[in-house]
Formats: sequence, C-alpha cells, structure tokens
Amino acid sequence: MKEVQSKLLAIYYAIYAVFIIGLVLAHIYPLWFGLISPDVSLIISYVVVGTLLVCVPLSVGLNTFKLKKQVDLDYYFKWNAIPMLILAIPGIVAFIGYASIYKFSETGEFQHDRSCLFAYLIVFVALILLKPTKPKIEKYFQS
Repeated sequence: MKEVQSKLLAIYYAIYAVFIIGLVLAHIYPLWFGLISPDVSLIISYVVVGTLLVCVPLSVGLNTFKLKKQVDLDYYFKWNAIPMLILAIPGIVAFIGYASIYKFSETGEFQHDRSCLFAYLIVFVALILLKPTKPKIEKYFQS
C-alpha cells in the first residue's frame, strides 16, 4: 500500500511541479506570437474556460466514483492516476492561454490575461482535492 501511495504522490507532485514551472516560465519568458487580435484571445479564453468546465468536474467525479470490481492496489492506482492526469489538461491549456494572451494596461504596457491565471488557480485547488493520502487508501480498502 505504501508503494502505491508513493507512486500516486510522485504523479501528484510532478503535475504540481510542471504547473509551477510553467507558470514561472510563462511569466518570465512569454510565448510571443506577435500581438494577438482580440477575437483570437477571446477564443483562447473560451477554450480555457471550456476545458476547465469539462475536466474539473469529470476528474473530481472520477475520483469519488470507484467501482469495487477489483480490490487490489493496481486498480486503485489506475483509478486515482486517471483523474489527476485529466486535471492536467485544463492546467496545460490555461498555461498556453496565460503565456500567449496579452492586453494593454492603462499605462500602455503589455500584461498577461488574468482570466487564464484564475483558471490555473482553480486547477490548483481541484488538484488538492485529489491528493492521495494514507487515510483515503485505508478507507477505500475497508469499505
């Protein structure tokens, strides 16, 4: 059981590390495609919100809905790794949106779009709900 928990925690912290590194890199070295038109930036924002609205409830729902056909550690590992990897999708899309959408500020400087940063924050919070802990594993095998 400890081995499965350590594998799940490795996936969990790897996703967090990728998100944090992506956020820092997007802030320091933004993707520069030239000036993106407002229509394209609006479409990118809609895609970010759409993937967020689909993937976050799906991953949290899959985390709570586990079939008890097989009661072994490999089955538990698979059904806890899948929701975390599904949750990585809106995080990656939010990273791309945050790194590529710029708007003019009131002072005339370019600034990142904060709506993609807010979507990034929602993914972070949802990932906290999926953290594999020892009490969760014990509760799964006791019921």
